[in-house]
Amino acid sequence: MVKSLRIAIEGCCHGKLDNIYKALNYMNPKDNKNVDLLIICGDFQAIRNFTDLKCMCCPEKYKEIGDFHKYYNGEKVAPVPTVFIGGNHEAQNHNRELYLGGWVAPNIYYLGMSNIIKFRGLRIGGISGIENDLNKHRGYYEKPPFMPIDRFKSMYHTRIFETIKLLKNKSKLDIFVSHDWPRNVPKLGNTQELLRIKPWFKSDINNNKLGSAQLEELINNLKPKYWFSAHMHVRFETKINWTEIEAQKKDNSTKTIQQEINNDEINIDFSDDSDTETDKVIGNVDEIVNLDDSKEINKTIPDTKVELGHTSETSAEYGNHPTKKAKVEHEEPLETNKTEPQGERITNFLSLDKCLPKRKFLEIIDINVDSENIESIGENNNPPKSLFQYDPEWIAILRTLQPLIPTERSVPPETITKWINLGDMSEEIENEKKKVLSSITDWNIPENFVLTAPGAKPGTPTNSRPRNNTNEQFYYNNPQTKQFCEKFGIVDLFSY
Repeated sequence: MVKSLRIAIEGCCHGKLDNIYKALNYMNPKDNKNVDLLIICGDFQAIRNFTDLKCMCCPEKYKEIGDFHKYYNGEKVAPVPTVFIGGNHEAQNHNRELYLGGWVAPNIYYLGMSNIIKFRGLRIGGISGIENDLNKHRGYYEKPPFMPIDRFKSMYHTRIFETIKLLKNKSKLDIFVSHDWPRNVPKLGNTQELLRIKPWFKSDINNNKLGSAQLEELINNLKPKYWFSAHMHVRFETKINWTEIEAQKKDNSTKTIQQEINNDEINIDFSDDSDTETDKVIGNVDEIVNLDDSKEINKTIPDTKVELGHTSETSAEYGNHPTKKAKVEHEEPLETNKTEPQGERITNFLSLDKCLPKRKFLEIIDINVDSENIESIGENNNPPKSLFQYDPEWIAILRTLQPLIPTERSVPPETITKWINLGDMSEEIENEKKKVLSSITDWNIPENFVLTAPGAKPGTPTNSRPRNNTNEQFYYNNPQTKQFCEKFGIVDLFSY
């Protein structure tokens, strides 16, 4: 028996939680089935107070406290379970407290720097941040108070250690979430339509610089059923058929070999370097310029979609007034409930815009889940007490690799080489998995949110700017992180 979960996907949040939940409320498909989970693809901005606001890297004119403090203080409660990953515009001090994952507010879960969890049988992975060639090989050297924040942009730069941990995962993923795009995605879809909407992307696409090399490595290896992203402030989707890609590679390899034989060439190279791009020098367009053209900020994007193999069931464009009913598009439904063709492996990639008027920032799809996965947890078949569960394989990966992560700024080349050449490590990870499965019976993620930093006062306007306060505390040791590390025997890198 197969069941489906209704999943809502949001692009960049930028602190607009009220508008997002309001739009979600208006997006009722014909069957009136409730949304089971909201996934937000970065730039969430979990800003609790004005101190947190100082720890967000962005131009001063964009620094507003936003809506999140209402959900943190308890003035409001998220109406639907929400998970998110970090982008490049975040309260970096707050995110660092929960770098292994945790509740930033009741019903709102941060996946951390990288993570794999389960939600009602769906296996969901994610990675935070964006690519930066200078910092991806550095250790986690940043320490409180993280000021001035412009000197700590490295906090949102994805380290290779997070990527390598995820590459050790061998089990199938239903969903993967990132902020940036995998570097190969723009060329796997309707590139011309993308360039029609964002013509300034052309140079980066041609030079293979649009998107992340680390994420390219991840999507090529993990091959999840769905991959959701944001960052580029445009709606873009494509269906990646890995079976066809592999067949094409084999066909090209055969043709190359035959050509070499015909040319009497003896040295035949069977290697395929297409998936080993992690260490190439990659810039990130968002480090240099605003991803939105300055003339486009208050401009309505034409009502078009990048039609690339499937369309989503419902999507919203917010009107000019936040209280106005969101426009709901009824299109050909996304074929989320159909079984993949026999033997084929497909990733449905979708990236969405940011929460602004007339932008395509929110969509809803149905995803199938086997009923046996919904009803059981791990391998002990205990009925779930929570909607969210820890993933045994990911816990085993953390137990194996977390002690090796460097915390110094300059990491010796031999350490980086060791990480890159870690090998499969399946045996070590499997041994750790057996240990935790034999000793841990409760895999439910506890609803153990607690206030750490003081929240902004109730009634604080969402457009409030940073303020100069005395006796500010920029970092708190979050008890959620401590409890998680103690439960699973994981090294805590940031117990300051």
